[in-house]
Amino acid sequence: MVIFIIYRKTLTIAKTFVIMSPILFLLLTNGAGATPVKEWSRTYGGELWDEANSVVEIPGEGYIITGSRNIQTTSVNMTDSYDALLIKTAPDGNEQWNRTYAGKKGMKVSIARDGGYIIRGFNDWDFWLMKTDLLGREEWNRTLRIDNNFMRVAIEETSDGGSILAGGNIILLSESMTISHLWFTKINISGDQEWNATSKRPQGDMATSVYQTLDGGYVLAGYSGSGNNDIDVLIMKTDAKGIEQWNMTFGKAGEPEGAYSVAQTEDGGYILGGFKLSRRLMGNDYDAWVIKTDAGGNEQWNRIFGGYDEDFVSSVQQASDGGYVFAGYTNRAGDLDAWIIKTDAKGKEKWKKVYDGPEKDKINTVKEVSKSVYLLAGDSESYGAGNIDAWLVKIRETNASDLGTTDNDGFDIKSTLGFEILGAIVSIVILFFLIRKRT
Repeated sequence: MVIFIIYRKTLTIAKTFVIMSPILFLLLTNGAGATPVKEWSRTYGGELWDEANSVVEIPGEGYIITGSRNIQTTSVNMTDSYDALLIKTAPDGNEQWNRTYAGKKGMKVSIARDGGYIIRGFNDWDFWLMKTDLLGREEWNRTLRIDNNFMRVAIEETSDGGSILAGGNIILLSESMTISHLWFTKINISGDQEWNATSKRPQGDMATSVYQTLDGGYVLAGYSGSGNNDIDVLIMKTDAKGIEQWNMTFGKAGEPEGAYSVAQTEDGGYILGGFKLSRRLMGNDYDAWVIKTDAGGNEQWNRIFGGYDEDFVSSVQQASDGGYVFAGYTNRAGDLDAWIIKTDAKGKEKWKKVYDGPEKDKINTVKEVSKSVYLLAGDSESYGAGNIDAWLVKIRETNASDLGTTDNDGFDIKSTLGFEILGAIVSIVILFFLIRKRT
């Protein structure tokens, strides 16, 4: 009799637990947490391939976007097949005007001191700088000739109004082998070269992102190594003249890892976003990889985000609440979906959104424009008017639950409900067998 009573009490407790566990899962994971809500999304372009590479808020007026239009869709790798774009929008993202500049590629835009705009990008294989008035009409432009062996990847504005340009200097070792030496150059506000620096380490390096630090120096991120299957994440810190102060690499020998974005954090350290190879039973794929370092480049923590798709981080920024936002795309057998992840200060995921359109969509840059309000700029094949259109999305964090909703413009915005759903399914299965056993 005693054993039977204990069994019945245990069964009652177990049933209560499994009945309540789906509710507990929801309460613990999302019930009180923030979740992003899309305020609006806009696409810009025509029948050709348009992309947004950079966006800046114009206080009280809207946004200015630069990017590129591919005018030869069969030759996407040559920069002379592009026209640079400049798009001005209202605060709600609606286009007010646009300009194109033949034979150029727009990578970064900033607001000039007189209220006009400065575009930084490429003219063929050379650095290009252009100043426009308030309506995007050209006032002057400069092209800086650079060695054709230099692969230009990253451009950023500097605190003095100039530019920092980074990439790699490709060296031919033999008919079948090349190596890249990290190379970067400082350009003044007028478009003249001030200095350049090269890191000639024997294994080879490439910079894919550059950022001016609070001390006036620079931090560069990319990859170290000469083979596609054996590269590591690289971070390098220099002084204001490009003289190396230190460098660090992260990764596993024989596996590909790399960084696409770097930023300095409020504690003086750095946050890197990129990719790493993950080996699984069903096959290998790439996951988004995030690394936080201290001011000396020493790892403090790292996080992996992704599943059985290929996931990449293309842009990273520290948020005003001390956490981080990472944006990029996930590749499901060639079908690109844009995504954004928000974490806390330790890299623990708070929420993730995937923009699951029927075609290819990706985010090139994410920027927090006010507290908990983010702009996502990239390109979309799913929802524009042409082939691929420049794309701008504005989202904000809210404490209201917004799980698995469909927006009125057709974007299917998904939350990561895997943990909650898994818990609910397990609970239902256990409950089914317990009831069946009792009866």
